[in-house]
Amino acid sequence: MEPAERSSRDPAREETTAGREAARSQDEEQRRLRQQQVAYEAKVQAQSAREEDASNGVAQGVLGRAYLASAVLLAEYGHWQRPDDKVATARYHKHHTHHAVYEPAYTQTNDLRVFGEGHVLYFYFLKFMALVFCILAVVPALLAVIVFALGPWYNGRADIDNVMLGNFGLVSSVNGSTSLDFLLAANEYVSTVIDSVFTLKSFDAAKSPEFEVVTGLLFRTDDVSNPASLPGGGNKTNTLVALSVIDMLAVLAFFGFCLYFITWTYRKAKNTLQTTVTIKNYSVRVRDVPHDVDVEDLWEHFSKYGEVARIDLAYACFDLMDMVMERHKIVDKCERALAVLQRSAEALPKVEEAKEIALLNHQYDLQLVNRAIQNQQDIFYSKSTGQRSDIVGAFVVFKEEVSKERCLKAQPTLLFGCIHRPMPEELLFLGKHPLRVTQAPEPTDLKYENLEISDERRAAYWLVSWLLKLLILLVGFVLVGLSPAIRHNLGAWESGTPVETCNQHCRYDSVDGVPQLDAATRNIYRTCHETGLLPGSGLDCEETSVCYECYCRMVIISMLLSEAAYCSEYKGLLAVQIGSQALAVLTIVAVNVALPWIIERLSQFEKHHVRTAEARSATRAILIMYVLNTSSIVIANAYFPNLRRLLEDNVAGRFLFLGIYSDLSPNWYTDVARPIAFSQYIGIVGRAAREGVVLWWTRHKRSTAWKSLTQRQLNNAHTGPEFVLASRYGEHLGVIFITLLYSAAIPVLFWSCALSFTVAYFLEKYMLLKVCRNPIAYSPHLGIWSAEVLPLSVPLHLFFAFWAYSFIAVPRSIIVPSFVYGWICSISSGLQPLWANTNMLSTEQMADRVAQANAFHLLLFALITLLVLLIVRVLTPLLRPHLKKLRRRWLHRKHMRWLPRMPWAADSARVAPSTVKGAHGTGDPVGGTERMDLNFPNGSGDNVGSHDYEYDNDITGKSGVGGVVEADKAKLTAVKGSVEEVDNDDDLLDGIELIGVPELDIAVRSKLLTGPDSYDMTTLEAYEDAFRDIVAASAEELHRMRAKLEARAAAASARGAGARAGAAMSSAGHRRLRERADRLANVPGAGRNDASGNAAAQTVQAEQSREPSKDPARSMQAGISRSNGNGFEEASASSRLLRNGARLGSNPVIAWDEGSPRSMPRLSGSGGIGRGSIARHGHTGIAPPSLNGQNAKEYASNVEIFGQL
Repeated sequence: MEPAERSSRDPAREETTAGREAARSQDEEQRRLRQQQVAYEAKVQAQSAREEDASNGVAQGVLGRAYLASAVLLAEYGHWQRPDDKVATARYHKHHTHHAVYEPAYTQTNDLRVFGEGHVLYFYFLKFMALVFCILAVVPALLAVIVFALGPWYNGRADIDNVMLGNFGLVSSVNGSTSLDFLLAANEYVSTVIDSVFTLKSFDAAKSPEFEVVTGLLFRTDDVSNPASLPGGGNKTNTLVALSVIDMLAVLAFFGFCLYFITWTYRKAKNTLQTTVTIKNYSVRVRDVPHDVDVEDLWEHFSKYGEVARIDLAYACFDLMDMVMERHKIVDKCERALAVLQRSAEALPKVEEAKEIALLNHQYDLQLVNRAIQNQQDIFYSKSTGQRSDIVGAFVVFKEEVSKERCLKAQPTLLFGCIHRPMPEELLFLGKHPLRVTQAPEPTDLKYENLEISDERRAAYWLVSWLLKLLILLVGFVLVGLSPAIRHNLGAWESGTPVETCNQHCRYDSVDGVPQLDAATRNIYRTCHETGLLPGSGLDCEETSVCYECYCRMVIISMLLSEAAYCSEYKGLLAVQIGSQALAVLTIVAVNVALPWIIERLSQFEKHHVRTAEARSATRAILIMYVLNTSSIVIANAYFPNLRRLLEDNVAGRFLFLGIYSDLSPNWYTDVARPIAFSQYIGIVGRAAREGVVLWWTRHKRSTAWKSLTQRQLNNAHTGPEFVLASRYGEHLGVIFITLLYSAAIPVLFWSCALSFTVAYFLEKYMLLKVCRNPIAYSPHLGIWSAEVLPLSVPLHLFFAFWAYSFIAVPRSIIVPSFVYGWICSISSGLQPLWANTNMLSTEQMADRVAQANAFHLLLFALITLLVLLIVRVLTPLLRPHLKKLRRRWLHRKHMRWLPRMPWAADSARVAPSTVKGAHGTGDPVGGTERMDLNFPNGSGDNVGSHDYEYDNDITGKSGVGGVVEADKAKLTAVKGSVEEVDNDDDLLDGIELIGVPELDIAVRSKLLTGPDSYDMTTLEAYEDAFRDIVAASAEELHRMRAKLEARAAAASARGAGARAGAAMSSAGHRRLRERADRLANVPGAGRNDASGNAAAQTVQAEQSREPSKDPARSMQAGISRSNGNGFEEASASSRLLRNGARLGSNPVIAWDEGSPRSMPRLSGSGGIGRGSIARHGHTGIAPPSLNGQNAKEYASNVEIFGQL
């Protein structure tokens, strides 16, 4: 560019620059003016607040603190109301009734059925495992302990590793580790390896990978042709082989028991299903429903499978439940802040202003959350268009069980149990929507707030959850990995004389890798270290002066406590080495004890749709992490040469993967097996101590209940802890798997397992009956899953036993033919690179190890048990439908009609029974005459495990128990006939199992139906707090509260007061809560009128003004009553208004009754379909069939409420 051109453009550029500077200065001036305006407004607000304080009696205190006159506070907030002990005591008896009924010493396991079938199965699990492992503690554990204790290797030292397999020693010798140098020199093969591969100093100085490799070669090349005898008598080879066979037979017996236990658990669960009728027996769950689905279309789609009784739609409610949970916390804080302020005002003449500011903040937060809940309720109850755009699923309730099974049978099965097959065109909803139809769970088992979360999001949550779990395992592994690092590197040779110098100038005997000195050498080394002169001659020690240090450091590495006095100058290093092993044990125990608390919260984070799935996920995670955490010490002490070379230049290489064991050598039992055994015994103490802490804390709360300021605090002080099965199952399964995994080499684990289950059975039964509150009624599914997992521990035991026993060489097994041995050699040749750099075994040596007499049968039956489990878990479900079809055809032959009626065949023929079984399988059509002695409300709202089938005389028309009206008899007969007719249709019932429940209306009329009567979440006790009518401030009132609060806070800040309250309210979590509540309160919804009564009236008016559907048989949304031909009425109205009756008081602090649950949600249920479920917005409900007795009272109260509206 030319200079002339540049100069011609300079004025324009300067003009542009000047304009930008002017605009920038103008913006700065406007910003300064705004800041001045904000400061002036804050000053005015502070001045007005000070004037208000003066009028309210605010006094200026020292250090800028402001005090309020107590009389003014009492006049505004009232006096403190002492919590009522009678209310707390009544609530205690309501939720802890079983404390006064049961005595742990006299309560049988079957008596616990009042708490639900899940608890019965759990305590039977504890009881059976205690009995089984007490037997295994004798055979094979006691036999193995006696045999191993007679071994010579550890020279009879009194330690727990003296009763482990490592003490058995060589088959050909009765010498122990004291003769190791002689044994190494006598073995030509080992001597050749030492001379060609290693140098003597590399493994003779101390424990090292090379020393362990040489020890392993010594055991593998032992002369097995001339076995020695044990000190107690008996050939060592035959004894070891017999012991391995006994161990295998005992574990196979346990495997058979596990298979029987699975069958027994299934049978107990089946009896529960056959004696309990719930709405689940008639229902299916429908997923992938269009968000704007028309219920009429759903009704028509599913009517082809049978008559539909009702359809309940599930709506998105995660935000609503989130605010409900927050409201529980804020109400508690609000009550406490108010009580503290009132008590302070009664006791003192003046009260700090910060206490009132804290209360005002909590009240403001409460109103914010109230408005958010109210707006979310309006969105949930929106009926302006008759449809909702946030439908996340549906639950279809059929009138007959056969219709439900027919619907499930028509759905395409999963490929390999996880891949969805293409949906046939005739099954597409509206010809284009593939619906996922599955068996519906119990309504109380559903987590409605999670239903809106898609499978993709839940998969992401699951992945994050497991990443956190693996992070916890990694932390535990690092801490456990420090043990070998400290023992072999940091504590020994990080500073001081190099190990090469020690090996060159110092001489001492090596016993099992541990150096030993005679008396003369000990005196020389100690004197040279202290004086530098040889004792007696006075000559210079020269290089010998370092031998005392070298010897003491090697003793420290080997954890030889007997030399602590001789090496007193290095006692600090000795303490570090002892602490390193204690660190590994305590880390394992601490992580195992903390796992239940951590996993429980991570399982909630995974957002499961069903509580049973959440419990199963928690149990599975605890089991896996328990086993991996306990086994981390094995990995930390293992020898990985390639990985060690990869990390040797990194910082991690100084702390991780510094193990020296490439095989199960005798030293492995000292450094690895001993901590595993200690961790299991300490774990028993830790779990018992945890229960003891819970017991102490519960009693401490009750003893200090007099300090409670609020009724909620007093109630909580008298409330016991919750008895959670998921975490307990996971821990006990982890104990079983660790015991079975390592017990072949560490037989004392059988003793720890037997002790663990014995202590758990009695201690946890006491906690359930005398400490915990009424537990959640668990279904049998968790017990079934735990029983199914048990057999997997047997192959693990056999594989580890094979490797542990095969370390000690014995002759080849007689059950190994030559061609099998050839296969073993071929496989060993192909896999030889896997162990070439670790234990240095040749292909022939590895083949001999697999085929020897004390190992091959263990490997063989390990593979057989795996094959059995594969057949049971994979092939049986695939073949079951065909087997049932063949069995049904055989049973339905004319000459075989008598077979299902035989007592021994009644359980196997699962065709629909001719009568409905009662509580104990009686033939009475309505279920027997049992009446429980105990009647208390539990977590499900019913008497768990009890079925009271006694009829009102007015309803049945007869006196006594078991009477039914003639119409019910006719209907029951029709049901039997229809089921028998369907039974003859093989194609229809192919693979279908019928429990034999009656039609839905008969179940209702005969009071057989237990639990909730619908899938409408607004009728469930667990979600009742989410749909209570609450009083929330209007937008103007909320604005005034905020302005007043900010003014008071600004005035207090100007005086330097209120700092603590302000800091608490300015936290990041509190700000996020306010932002979330404000966002949810302003989400566009139905727009509730601030006058609550007008909103309720408008809701009912909208219900009544809706036009009925053209088809009265499927009038799902019409606000009219209609008869279904069975004495039932279906109506559309607001069940929220029916349940609540009237709005609660206007107290903004306590807007909900005290009886509401403290934590949301809990697994609970309502009393039954007889209570009456009202259809609302596509929800078709079934009203009571008769107006007699309690039903008439409920119906009359409902009519009165509608009359008032």
